[in-house]
Amino acid sequence: MLRKFVFAVAGWVVLLIPSIFFLVPLFLLYIARLLVTRWLRRLFRKDLVGSIDMPDALFTLDSFWDRPLGCISFVHIVHGRLDPDAIEKRLSEVLFGRRGLGSERVANYDRLTSVYPSYWLGYPFWTRAESEFDIQKHVRVQAMGPMDQFEKELHSVLKVWLVSPLHKGRPLWDVLVIPGNSMKFINLF
Repeated sequence: MLRKFVFAVAGWVVLLIPSIFFLVPLFLLYIARLLVTRWLRRLFRKDLVGSIDMPDALFTLDSFWDRPLGCISFVHIVHGRLDPDAIEKRLSEVLFGRRGLGSERVANYDRLTSVYPSYWLGYPFWTRAESEFDIQKHVRVQAMGPMDQFEKELHSVLKVWLVSPLHKGRPLWDVLVIPGNSMKFINLF
């Protein structure tokens, strides 16, 4: 009976010791990350918006001011007429809610109104934009030629637009509105 008990305890010790040496450091790293990203940031660095997590990791790997290598873009073709001012207003409502149209602006999506990450204590963070966020700097209208060469001209505009560097002091996104003939609008994000 004693022998079975000793073997059972020895088996548990053999299983627990490696897992303790593996799990305890992971738990301590998690606590250190929480300490830096949540509490110390709020005390010492008010300019930091939030920590960068895995979906945002692309932004730490690319230099968007020279020639961006990792661009995420969407092409949306709308049949009918869209007003670029209405697009700006709708984006402002989404980003800031109805209260964003006045002087008191609180962003619903901090990352879309923040600039390129900065590093603090070894962790990447989104940083508040130095200037006031202006939606008009992010929505552009591109005129196009005749409809028979629309697709060819669209490809050349996209080639230039996707590799053009972004402004260092502004958030990392743009909307390009291309009014086409025959009531076709293309929104590029």
